[in-house]
Amino acid sequence: MKWTNKCKPPLKPVATKKVDYEVTVANGTLYEVYCKTCFLDTLVELATNESNRYAAKQGHQFETNSEEIKAFFGILVLMGYHSLPSTRNYWSTDADLHVPYVADIITVKRFKALKRHLHFNNNDEAPSRDSAEFDRAYKVRPVINQLIAAFQRTRQPELCQSVDERMVKFKGHNIMRQYVKNRPVKWGFKMWLRCGSRSGYTY
Repeated sequence: MKWTNKCKPPLKPVATKKVDYEVTVANGTLYEVYCKTCFLDTLVELATNESNRYAAKQGHQFETNSEEIKAFFGILVLMGYHSLPSTRNYWSTDADLHVPYVADIITVKRFKALKRHLHFNNNDEAPSRDSAEFDRAYKVRPVINQLIAAFQRTRQPELCQSVDERMVKFKGHNIMRQYVKNRPVKWGFKMWLRCGSRSGYTY
């Protein structure tokens, strides 16, 4: 075999059967579809119980409920697309910084308390480093398992799928953080994803 720069264009794959791409969750509002897509109620209940357990274990005067955790998650989603220089800016009295969707729901002090105590797993049951069951992602393993199950149940699988790595941007301190040269996102967590090649949906 000899390499040449006069290559023929690659053949386009042809589907062998008609594929149904319909989402299997019931119709409803955007919020209702979002809740069913990621099993939000189960995730909120898990975060509520484990956060209260962690605070009690630390001896802190802190207790939360499912409604507050759900509002906290909503604020985090909003902060993801409405970015400000500092977290405190969302509670600023300046007209160009103040965000009523955040400041009118929770105080900055309470937000930081929720952020400090947020937990998804019981630290007392974490396997030791010498154990064969040691898991570096133990603290968020219930979230990962739940999202995988939810994503697979929400949408019917496509005929053509792709498995590839993806970098989740993260610049904090964590032993699982990696540096990958010549990538748009160089620092972060490298994850392997199985996605629909046509829709991009993560299964």
